[in-house]
Amino acid sequence: QAEDVISFVLFDHGARILPEQTIPLVDLTDFKLEDLLRANCSGGTNFGPALNSAYTVIDEGTAHAKPPLLIFMSDGEVCDSESGAQEMKNLCDKSDGLLVKTIGFGAADKGKLEKLAAQVGGKRGEYLYAADGDGGEELKQCFQYAAESLSHFE
Repeated sequence: QAEDVISFVLFDHGARILPEQTIPLVDLTDFKLEDLLRANCSGGTNFGPALNSAYTVIDEGTAHAKPPLLIFMSDGEVCDSESGAQEMKNLCDKSDGLLVKTIGFGAADKGKLEKLAAQVGGKRGEYLYAADGDGGEELKQCFQYAAESLSHFE
């Protein structure tokens, strides 16, 4: 819908928000997704900075007609065994109605992504896996499923 907005948080050992501000979802075609996918992430997967940046994006966003949806994707093993646990708890405590879909692909740390999704509680958090995380059909299905899940929580 016209009022839906999107931001991306890219992460490895640190995190950065792209584009610098939230954009309307209808304008996504103007944003070059190819550039996003080619972004240089150099390893050292750490969920904490990414979740802190996600909170910044959600907190600075405008009032939401729908609950905020966090799609958290990773293709790597987490380098810190507690990475993201406290940050996800803080994010859930501060973001009313937050929905979280964690998506693993490649060598993703399934256990950590499942744990992050479980921290959200109930049906608001869920782990998904896409074997073809480079943009194939399974990944598209994960995104479609995540978008459809919003209708259950309006």
